[in-house]
Amino acid sequence: MKSLKADLRPGFSVYRNGPGPVWVAPHCGPTIETATSRDDWSDAVASKCWSKTGGTLIISGIPRRQSFGIDYNREMPSEPKALSIWKEIMKDSNSDSVQKFCATYAWSAQDRREHEWKRKAYSDFWETVRRSGDVVAFIHSQFTMAKNFPSVLDVITYEGKGADKRIVGAIVDDLNARYEPFLTGVAKEYAETMLLEHRREMARIKELFSGLSLKTMRGEYRTFMLRNIKALEKYAGKDVTSALEERFSEENFLSMVKFMLSQNVCPKITVENVFRGQKAIKTKQPLFSRDRTVMEFEVSNFLGCWYPEKARDIILEIVGEVSMAGRPKKGKK
Repeated sequence: MKSLKADLRPGFSVYRNGPGPVWVAPHCGPTIETATSRDDWSDAVASKCWSKTGGTLIISGIPRRQSFGIDYNREMPSEPKALSIWKEIMKDSNSDSVQKFCATYAWSAQDRREHEWKRKAYSDFWETVRRSGDVVAFIHSQFTMAKNFPSVLDVITYEGKGADKRIVGAIVDDLNARYEPFLTGVAKEYAETMLLEHRREMARIKELFSGLSLKTMRGEYRTFMLRNIKALEKYAGKDVTSALEERFSEENFLSMVKFMLSQNVCPKITVENVFRGQKAIKTKQPLFSRDRTVMEFEVSNFLGCWYPEKARDIILEIVGEVSMAGRPKKGKK
């Protein structure tokens, strides 16, 4: 490293190593209550990129769950909104009203003092990102699930607002061709990881809802499961997935996932395959300009855990080539 300056702040940490891109891992803080509430290995991948390029590394040091911490990828709530939802979040985090709130707002608060602390940390986080550089890369992780198949790494341009989507698409096509031997070589491990992840998901659902039924599932568990089933429709057909919904069971669902994985579809790098960054558009709006490149990388937890250096290499190639190609044109999508 050329130099290292550490700045530990309320809610996040900043590490500077000379000029270069800004690498941000906004969801890598500790987990409280829910084991999967953090973006596992996103901080490892972000720091590996930063170690290669220099620049600035910004990582969250607070839970992303709105009950205990801050989801930096959501909007700032007003004080009345943050305080009024807190008791309900603590009582039932899977209720419809809580899910609706958390899809939009960054935190809840027990009292005015907590709200003010979170507001200052949130504002400082985004001001630090904005002032740190003209190439900004947000690193997240995605579950290795059917709903994200066949993506091992999804690139988000914010629908062209942060980077030229056509340029990114051309770069990703080239990378998929060059990384095909690697991607084909890990296909079996990727499939095994997906099946294990879905078994974990089933175990968690049964523990929370005393059984495995689409009728009793609530919150993000039901949302994720319906997205998984929708993704399976592409490979099995609407009639089959409709029957799966009517006679849902772990055996039937896993059988469909295995069928999808048997279709000789190689894992690949994708562009806005599932994620488009819609929920984070407002928080990132101040970053979008002709003079700044802003992208997000959703790294599958398979790639981030098993092959973090490969994830780093792919991301660095994309960031480097997009930066060389120039900034997005105003209004271009």
